[in-house]
Amino acid sequence: MLAALRATVPRCPRHAAGIASTARRANDKAAVDARLDKLQAVAREEGKKQQEQKMSRAVAATTGAYAFSWQTHPPLISLKGVAAGRRPTNWNTFLGQKFIRPRDFTYKERTKATRFKRARPPSMPPPTYQARAQDLFHKLNIDPLQFSTHPLILRDFVSEMGMIQGRNQTCLTSKSHRRLTRAIKRAKMMGVIPQLSRPSEGYQKERKVGTAAFVDLMGSANQYSK
Repeated sequence: MLAALRATVPRCPRHAAGIASTARRANDKAAVDARLDKLQAVAREEGKKQQEQKMSRAVAATTGAYAFSWQTHPPLISLKGVAAGRRPTNWNTFLGQKFIRPRDFTYKERTKATRFKRARPPSMPPPTYQARAQDLFHKLNIDPLQFSTHPLILRDFVSEMGMIQGRNQTCLTSKSHRRLTRAIKRAKMMGVIPQLSRPSEGYQKERKVGTAAFVDLMGSANQYSK
């Protein structure tokens, strides 16, 4: 009843205008708050995108995967090639303390097989004071000719093809190297070490077994001849 009576009672124009302005201000404030919420949400999304881009760039820089478009360059690892049994493409990474040229960023250079250079021995023999400091024969006052019947010692101074190593590889004094060369040649002439290969660890044992078998074979042949 009271609500119905209030509705029928005419209101003052100023009072009605005040109520309308208050409602308009409340609506405007709600709209502004909604816009602020939208702007904050957009700012958060942009911040997340920028953070993801920074992380992806950092990962790409550390792994060496720089900008190569998918349309101009084929994939590094193809599922079809793996299914067909082909070997996937190797990806060369950048190493520390290494100069990088502009062409190193191309697809051809990044997928090229790396070749490792063998370490070459020095071309010149060591000086006299270094050779005397490294030569065990000179330090212990031992004659290398005493080891002409020891293949396990001589094999360290012979190459895989039976060649005597130079003084730039053995790092011995000139006298010890000369005596060692004579000992190796004497061992080859006596059959202690093979002529065209490096003696293995079981070479002497195999040689004794082979000699015993040869003696047995010759003995059996002599028995049959009688």
